[in-house]
Amino acid sequence: YHIRWSQANQEIYAIAADDEMAQLLQVPEGSPLIAIKRISFDEQSVPREYVITYYRGDKYHLEIELAM
Repeated sequence: YHIRWSQANQEIYAIAADDEMAQLLQVPEGSPLIAIKRISFDEQSVPREYVITYYRGDKYHLEIELAM
């Protein structure tokens, strides 16, 4: 698509698994999940990508390298 990205906004938060998510992720209903929502923008600040991803709370690992 030749999109030139400029920025993305991302939110990470905890939720409880509803019935559908519990079945899909094979966990009991009410189990903790990590939800990540991201909106990515092109160089003209037009939102081009909207993603919500759900992870099992017992399987999630986050590692970040920060350049200074």
